[in-house]
Amino acid sequence: MCVSKMLVQLLISVLVSCCFLLIGIIGQNILGPGTWSILNIEECARDAEMPWRVRVRRHKLNRTHDAYNANVSVLEDLDDSYGGRLEVCKMVYGGCKHFSTRKTDCLADTVKQYGEESARRALAFVGIDPPTFPIPKGYYQAKNYLANMSNVFKECVYGEFKANCYAKRAPRF
Repeated sequence: MCVSKMLVQLLISVLVSCCFLLIGIIGQNILGPGTWSILNIEECARDAEMPWRVRVRRHKLNRTHDAYNANVSVLEDLDDSYGGRLEVCKMVYGGCKHFSTRKTDCLADTVKQYGEESARRALAFVGIDPPTFPIPKGYYQAKNYLANMSNVFKECVYGEFKANCYAKRAPRF
């Protein structure tokens, strides 16, 4: 009886050790440094609900750089009264698997926290002065905009991701 208990404990400890080893080996290939690029910006399926209309086209500026042409109609001032939601899924065999969802009560604060420099650069590029929130109602156009991806996360999960961004005035998400 005592020998069988020891054998079971030994077997369990070996299995647990193998699981940790396997997780360690697999983990080496799912997280690390990488290169970020925006593959596509699609038109929003829920366009009628958004406070903006965005049409973006990506094209090759030269051999090494992708550029974006964008037409953006902001239908009402985007200020602190808007909340935001970001839904991210990872492309895997069989479709897009949920990866993360972020909600915020203040879109402007979220942009400041996660992408202030990128937002400032993009807003200045389309002529918004000062390049910060609130964003006034109007029509904005960008031609040959180069997205700077150097200030995005240095390490992350490898793969292709899809993100849906929404903005909504109260009541929020």
